[in-house]
Amino acid sequence: MRLVVVGDGPERSNLLRKSRVLGIEEAITFVGAVPHEQVPAYMSLADIFVSLYDLSNVGNPLLEALTAGKAVITLDNGDTREIIQHNANGILIAAEPEERIPVLVAEALQRLVLDPGYMLQLRQGAKAYADENFWSWEERFDVEVRAVEQLCADRLKSH
Repeated sequence: MRLVVVGDGPERSNLLRKSRVLGIEEAITFVGAVPHEQVPAYMSLADIFVSLYDLSNVGNPLLEALTAGKAVITLDNGDTREIIQHNANGILIAAEPEERIPVLVAEALQRLVLDPGYMLQLRQGAKAYADENFWSWEERFDVEVRAVEQLCADRLKSH
């Protein structure tokens, strides 16, 4: 198993240091921030997507993981439950108590690795949910451009 961390943030140096202290730096790749067009390539490498934001995990990375049909492990906080249905298209982990999160994530990872049928079920559920509920990037861009054009047109009419 290999952990690939895509993205950057204030905890990067702490995580690098921890990986060295634990002697696991060879099993982790810290990629850093990447341009959006490279995200699909990194997603295609993954079998499992883990998102552990402390407020809400609903964001582009989670949506991209579902679109790519990845098994998702994420915290049950914020609006995450609106998109991730536990055992259908992902695994929701209780966000409290906080000290239990690493153990619960490890148990979820172990279950996915040891039960390929369960992993397949979540991957298929993720892809089906995305196909049914999400726009493609092109569709989303077109809708947003039309909305901005309408706002501009409305503003011009009012002046």
